[in-house]
Amino acid sequence: MRRHSMVMIVLSASAWAGCVDDNNSIFIEGNVIPQQQEDTCSLTSDSDQLLTSGVYNVDIGGAYRVFPLYNNQLRNRASDTRSDPNGINVRSAEVELRAIDGQPVNFGGLPNPFTVPTSTFVPASSDGTTPMRRVGEIEVIPTAYRDFLVSLAPGTVVVGVRIFGQTNGDISVESADWQWTVDLCRGRCLVSCIAGDDEEMPSCSVGQDFASQLNCDMRGL
Repeated sequence: MRRHSMVMIVLSASAWAGCVDDNNSIFIEGNVIPQQQEDTCSLTSDSDQLLTSGVYNVDIGGAYRVFPLYNNQLRNRASDTRSDPNGINVRSAEVELRAIDGQPVNFGGLPNPFTVPTSTFVPASSDGTTPMRRVGEIEVIPTAYRDFLVSLAPGTVVVGVRIFGQTNGDISVESADWQWTVDLCRGRCLVSCIAGDDEEMPSCSVGQDFASQLNCDMRGL
């Protein structure tokens, strides 16, 4: 298995128990760490570790993505005569990119906040006490926004995310605002340089959160 240096501190998912929002049927528990094995990356809702913050190299990174761990607090109401109406289909996310003081960043002609599509099904809780968990994926900093953030690096942007969906029973649901802090950097940040014909070993998302081994000369770094 290839090993990559983690840049962030991780936090046990059990420590997020206090983040449950009793007023929302669905909420984001945290940001799941992608697990890399050879040339593949996987995401699991059984992970016991979540990232605490993000790092984004705006010079080499693509669109910045988060992998939200969704929790559905509704109880499963399936019976012998009907399917469960309380499973939630996440359809979209409203994203707002904010400065460290909480004010929205001005992207000129680009909207902020903006809506991005996403799709994840989160089953209902079997006992009404323990939420069901599933991992999604949201592109919270599209490449058009990244190009603007180059001028702000080094710096910090706070990502606010609110998800929207619908239950199997055709009821609209939305989450509370979830905030994710991302430190912006440039150049060889998150990069361990190799030379010659040595094989590159990228992380699951090059330029995002974890270090990659890259040929700096070929990439102009």
